[in-house]
Amino acid sequence: MVTNEKTSIIWNLTQLCSWNCKFCCVNAKYIGDLTQVNTDKNINYSHKNELSYKEKIEIINQLTFGKYKIDFSGGEVLIDPLNIDLILYASEKLGAENIGISTSGSFFTDDVIKKLAGKVRDVELTLDYLPFRPYKFRPVGYHEYASYSINRLIANNFRVGVQTVITKDNISQKKISEMYNWLVKNGVHEWSLLRFFPAGRGKKYADFVPSHIEYCNVVDYIKKISKNSPLEVHFQYLLPNHNSYTHQCRAVKKSIGILPDGTVTACFWALNDEMKPQDDIFYLGNASKDNIESILSNEKSNYWKSCSHECKIFKDESVLSELIKP
Repeated sequence: MVTNEKTSIIWNLTQLCSWNCKFCCVNAKYIGDLTQVNTDKNINYSHKNELSYKEKIEIINQLTFGKYKIDFSGGEVLIDPLNIDLILYASEKLGAENIGISTSGSFFTDDVIKKLAGKVRDVELTLDYLPFRPYKFRPVGYHEYASYSINRLIANNFRVGVQTVITKDNISQKKISEMYNWLVKNGVHEWSLLRFFPAGRGKKYADFVPSHIEYCNVVDYIKKISKNSPLEVHFQYLLPNHNSYTHQCRAVKKSIGILPDGTVTACFWALNDEMKPQDDIFYLGNASKDNIESILSNEKSNYWKSCSHECKIFKDESVLSELIKP
């Protein structure tokens, strides 16, 4: 396959998190409210089954400029202060335009904001409903911290995106309209709408997955209210009723995942309860042991590059995902 498009890497740096969200799709390990690890910034520190700072740097050094863009995520990506240094290193090596951060909004101190200014393409936070309003799947304080960080980042000239996972608990036109108006009022640049896949702890909440018709209706409604809007709206490709809607598999052809232990996975969605590839077919190798360039040219990667089947974690409109198989 010949393409000039950059490979998108979703790199979950850690499974640790300072929030205990009920429907966390990666089953992140809650370690306490606003609790950080490795606060003395020991470069040899690593949590169980996670890479050290030195090992992460070695992976960055494998990446060729111009071929990759990285979205650093977690767990909570900023839970280890050394991850800030890693992000800055990646920005210097690969270019700020190729570096993004997905975070809950925790740990954005003035010092962190100052360090990251001009060093990342954007910062994306999750906001499923308005701050200071109850929402079933998020702990108290989650949306409030996110909104606080959104306002501070925008005030410091960051490009800010918001992700919203659509469930039966926030799909009403009233709630969607309130969310849209809040985002516009607060100067958010991008709004990304995602399907709810009941993976990880979310398996317990399969009943809150909207139907195909409900998804179609909410997509139509958002397109209607956001027409000619200053807010850029992006629908996940697995959401129906928009121009980019497709079930075509994107694994390796467009993106890969790197997990906290260095595992390279063909699909960053296809994870089991332990934040591991759901099936061996998704496992491509380990970037802490093998060069990522060689991993992406091995037999398994070539299978994904040449395949033309539909998404393996999305069967049809009436089935949620292979992720919920017993």
